[in-house]
Amino acid sequence: PKAHLALLTTSTYQDFAKRLGYFDHIMIDTRPKWHQFSQIKVLLKSLRSCQFDAVFDFQAVDRTKVYKRFLAKNVDWVTLPHSKSLQHPQYRFQQLFSKLGISFSPSLNLSALAESMEVSLNSPYALLIPGASQAHAGLKRWPEELYAILAQALIKQGIQ
Repeated sequence: PKAHLALLTTSTYQDFAKRLGYFDHIMIDTRPKWHQFSQIKVLLKSLRSCQFDAVFDFQAVDRTKVYKRFLAKNVDWVTLPHSKSLQHPQYRFQQLFSKLGISFSPSLNLSALAESMEVSLNSPYALLIPGASQAHAGLKRWPEELYAILAQALIKQGIQ
């Protein structure tokens, strides 16, 4: 309860993260390319200025490993081996939090988020978050049309 929680995310998820209300500070990762030295310098300065005690690396990708190299050596970096990064995110989160004795429930109460958006949630409901990394030439990205088809199928089954 006394922890100061910061989230490093992309601008796409900034509003969503704010509405969740879990974070004291939201930092934007512009994901600079290796040759964009000035942007890298700004990001690293921002990361260093926070003086983190611990970092939970949920992605465990090469980019975040680079960030680790440039943070202070006394920062507790909590992550999983690369081989486990292919696990479902909920399982990875559960394992990460258990390392610090924090229980993690895979269910997320979206009531407060819905209220902040003035949306009425009726059970059962599903949350669809379209989008994915552009890595691998966008092959990880599921087409928008399929999200629309999925949403229509959920509605037909009475799922908001």
